[in-house]
Order: sequence, then C-alpha cells, then structure tokens
Amino acid sequence: MANLAIGDDGSGTKTNMLVPGILTLSLVGVIGYHYSTQESYDHAMCHFLAIILLQMFPLLALKMKIYHCGDRLSLVPRVLVKTLLMHVVLALLRLCPPFLKSNWNFYDVQMAMDVSALVACVFILWKVFGFQFRLRTFLDEREVRNLCVMAMLAAVATEVAVTYILPNQRPADWQDKGFLKKCVFTAANYVDVVAFMPVVLKLYEIEREDDLSIGTQVPQEARGQVLIFFAFVCGFYSWDDVIDPIRNYDSSYDVVAMMAHAAHFVLLADFAFFFTLQVWNPSSAKGEQLQGLLEQGFEQDD
Repeated sequence: MANLAIGDDGSGTKTNMLVPGILTLSLVGVIGYHYSTQESYDHAMCHFLAIILLQMFPLLALKMKIYHCGDRLSLVPRVLVKTLLMHVVLALLRLCPPFLKSNWNFYDVQMAMDVSALVACVFILWKVFGFQFRLRTFLDEREVRNLCVMAMLAAVATEVAVTYILPNQRPADWQDKGFLKKCVFTAANYVDVVAFMPVVLKLYEIEREDDLSIGTQVPQEARGQVLIFFAFVCGFYSWDDVIDPIRNYDSSYDVVAMMAHAAHFVLLADFAFFFTLQVWNPSSAKGEQLQGLLEQGFEQDD
C-alpha cells in the first residue's frame, strides 16, 4: 500500500490510481453485462447499480485531489466532521422506514446496525472532534445541509416519476410500500451516494495559487482522528458491502449485486489506506512539507 501511495517513480503518478481505475472499469463492465443479459427491465437492480457506480466517483475525485494537494492535515478536523454528519443523516433516514411500518421489530438486525452506526457517529463527533450538537451548528455546515436537501428532493422526484409518470417501471413489491416510506428509503440511498461529497467540494472550492504557502506538521491528535474516522467508515461499509449482502444472498442479492458491493468496498478500503498513509507521512511525495490548503476556506463556513 505504501508503494501504491507514492508510486514506483516516487511521485505516485503511475500507480496511485491503478486500483480505483480497475475497480471502476470493472463495475462499468458488470453493469453493461447486466443490461445486455437481462430478459426484462428490473428497476430495482438498475437503480441499485447506478447508485453503487455514483458512490465511487467521489472517492475517485478525492484520491486524485488529495495526491496533488500538499496538505492532509487540514482535511482532518473539519472535513471529516462533515462526512460524519452526512452519516448521521444517513443513519436517521435508514431508521425512519421501520418505524413507518405498523409491525416493526425492535430486534431486527439491520435496525440494530443502523442504531449502532448512529450512536457511533454521534460519539465520535462529540468525543473525538468536539462537535457541538446544536441545530444552528448543523445548519452552519453549508455543504452538509445543501447536499442533504438535494438528496431528499431528488428522492421525491424519483418516486413521483416511478409512481405517476413511469408506472411500468415500478418494482414488483411497489404495492407493499407507502409513498412516504419509499421516499425516505430512496433519500437514504442518495445521501449515501453524496456522503463524501463535502470533502470533494471543499477541496475543489479552496484550490488557489496561494495554497503552496507555509507548511504545517501533522500532530498526533490529527493522526488519531484519521484512524478513528476510517475505523468507523470501514466498519460501516463492511456491513453494507460485505456482511449484509452475504447474509441476504439467497433472498435479495444476486451475483451482480455482490460484485458491485465488492468493487465499492475495495475502492473504499484503497482510499482509506491511501489517506491514512498520506496523513502519517510527514512530507509529500516530492519532499515538501504539508501545507494548509483548507485553512482559509474554513473561515467561509463561519
């Protein structure tokens, strides 16, 4: 993984995007195979594959940008908070549909995992990052607020289109789900797609000529925050992409879905290792000190 992070030539240009590129192309091939071999249009599966593919693009953009960015330190405290807040919203949305059923089961395994994810997110934000849980504080997180609103509006638009405009594209179990429950479920999927977008938006927003100014050293506290953050993220998606698909393989998953989950999880693990190695490396690949790319950008959120 260290060789993948810095590259064979010391710059990382040859190998740092090798794994993401192969995984993305493989998933595109899986989607093409599914479309070419299915006998009839399966809205649920096609929608699922599109969501998995879209989830991979923020990770691709992050890895490309972080490599070219001199600073990994300034990504740690503020931007990782935004990503954790996206996962708080995701967990809350996932918990809503079970409560909309009249016969919900408190001992449901998926519900227990969503509750655990929500508690873990809140605990990490509070204890590790010192986030103050107030409505005003959350609303001040502009990227998180806007992306969540956009995801919810897109979910409503999707369900309206499937319900009223394209009734022939309804999934087989459409009659068993209420409109509100379907909107919340789709909104959770869309929030999952854009969960890492706050980091991408901040990186590309603050890209300036003056980001090559004074370098900074990575403190031990920031390194610990990175490890805790990626421990949570890898654990969260271990359930989503590995354990839950295996657990439900006979009922709701097929080989195509398993392959899509596997590609997403391996890409996430590759990004986690890359980001962690870059933060723990006190200098960039070219021997430069880490530099404060986002320090001035943080003032724009206040």
